[in-house]
Amino acid sequence: MNAIALILILLLTLLFGFGAYSSLEEGDSESQACAAVVGDQQRCGPTLVNDAYQVPVSGVAVYAVVNVGPLSPEYQEGYEITIDASGVATVVVTPLGASDDLGVGATTEKITTTVELRPDGLQQLLRDLDNAGFFYLPTSDTIDPTDVPVGSDVSNLQITLVDATWDVPGAALSPDERETLNEAQRILATAVGINPDNPTENSDK
Repeated sequence: MNAIALILILLLTLLFGFGAYSSLEEGDSESQACAAVVGDQQRCGPTLVNDAYQVPVSGVAVYAVVNVGPLSPEYQEGYEITIDASGVATVVVTPLGASDDLGVGATTEKITTTVELRPDGLQQLLRDLDNAGFFYLPTSDTIDPTDVPVGSDVSNLQITLVDATWDVPGAALSPDERETLNEAQRILATAVGINPDNPTENSDK
């Protein structure tokens, strides 16, 4: 190892810690895209190693919730999607009449399905979301809570990778940003086999 390479590694250690490069081996390539926003700020997407997204070893990689908001229990409906690091997706659809708030008055049950995306499918999903612009949306840690309206519908999408977490709350976005999130939610719903316009109907039908 030459002196320049050693200096670079030491600098990386000081700036980012050992984990910033410990997974890289000789011949690996690393890339990251960033987009300029208002002023001199930037929003950066995930770090790719050998053109692959760095999914955690375990835990939840993708979590999405879409619902109509805080309406009366009999009018509440929506769905949740959870995808773990191995690519197993769990989808819970709440049709009209199945809200937890109805208690014993519920007239139907939630619909739970499991989909095996596998690691390759999860990688493709992340790429599709990246191409849709999801990773460049404002995240919860950059949004003033007072800017989030109360009582609106809910469309939140959170992605957790090795290098960062992107937690995007739809209620706080501008109309253009919300359209990007809507497209990301459609991509996700379709990937796990549900119709985003009618979640109780399998999108493959």
